[in-house]
Amino acid sequence: MHLITGSDDQTVRLFTLHEQDGKPKLKMEKVIYRTTLSVRHVAVLPPASAAVKTQWVAIASDDIDITLVDLNDLHHILTLKGHSRSVKSLAFDPKGEFLVSSSSDGTVRVWDMKNDEGRCVKTLEGLILQSEPESGEVCRIAWHKSGSQFAIPGRSQDVVVIQRGTWKKRSFWKDDDGMDITTLQWSPNGDYLAATDINGHFSIWKNGKTGTVISQQHKTRITSLAWHPKENDFCLTDVLGRIVYWKDIIPTSDALPHPAKKSQAENPIPSLFDNEDGNVSERNKSSRGRSEREDEEGPGEDLEDEDEHLEFVEDDDGAGYADRIEGLGGWRDYQRKSRRRVVERMGEELSMGTGIHDAYDEGDIQDPFQPGATPAKNGRRYLAFNMHGIIYTIDVQTHHNINVEFHDRSIRPFHFTDHYNFTMG
Repeated sequence: MHLITGSDDQTVRLFTLHEQDGKPKLKMEKVIYRTTLSVRHVAVLPPASAAVKTQWVAIASDDIDITLVDLNDLHHILTLKGHSRSVKSLAFDPKGEFLVSSSSDGTVRVWDMKNDEGRCVKTLEGLILQSEPESGEVCRIAWHKSGSQFAIPGRSQDVVVIQRGTWKKRSFWKDDDGMDITTLQWSPNGDYLAATDINGHFSIWKNGKTGTVISQQHKTRITSLAWHPKENDFCLTDVLGRIVYWKDIIPTSDALPHPAKKSQAENPIPSLFDNEDGNVSERNKSSRGRSEREDEEGPGEDLEDEDEHLEFVEDDDGAGYADRIEGLGGWRDYQRKSRRRVVERMGEELSMGTGIHDAYDEGDIQDPFQPGATPAKNGRRYLAFNMHGIIYTIDVQTHHNINVEFHDRSIRPFHFTDHYNFTMG
């Protein structure tokens, strides 16, 4: 098994994954390619592609061109020209016949890879937003597993689905909450589409349904999504390098199909957001799966006991996802368990959005404040202003830049990137 990576160190590397002493080990085999600027995305041609003889690795960097390198012959390189700004995302279709790219210039291009041509056959304009190359924004493309269509984050806080061959809009969807979607991923059977936005909001939709199956909030920006190829499990990573592994992501007890099993319907790819008679929005329905995180103690360890995988939520709509409290003894158990969970979660950095409710009402507590801090206005806010200097932050959508300046000009100012969205300094 192999792994290909791209990095800010301007290299694309090939690793081999093997087992040693019962543990997985990565061994770097070789450097595939060195770019002149930071690498932003890498896509590998599907190995079962009969239309293309070459095993291409497509590389997107802060350069405006797309570079394709043959894994079998690293001296065999193809350059695709056409974008006027840096490329953000690349995706080969499952058949290996087309490569789709999205760019900071606001265009999406389709490249014909049959016979190793790399010829642009379609340029789609007006689908995605233009952005500055240094903004760090991404616009990930997701091909459906059948290869009949691909999904891409639209410019109007929506998801646009493009039909293969005609390259026309097949359907689109717009979230009521106004998600600025950045990353998409189809499930192995193509029944579900997972998406995340720049603020860490995470949702899953099912073909043919208008509501979400899963809707959660992560505290930091999510960088990547992945479905388990065979199980009802899901994985995501964030900007802090953490991995969240979610078991039983789809609540199959709600008559929803397994995400990795083939659909039983004759037409498994309906229009993504067709209306369904009698459908009730499933937004905010909680999965019965449990979210797990790999922390510093090692991979595969659970953060919580198995009997605590349900969060304490009030079952006010009768959906049946909260434990029933019966009698005085049950109420005491609930209070004791709630207090223990609150203590365990103190200082916890990772949250998938499910709430913890204390057993006692202590009234409203004054929010923390800092003299000299101000509300945000026009994308800027002061975090502190005192006799020593000022700390202010600039919102660049995907993150904040914090600047520290001193009244004593002999002390050099400095700045750094903030992924936590601090409001006080």
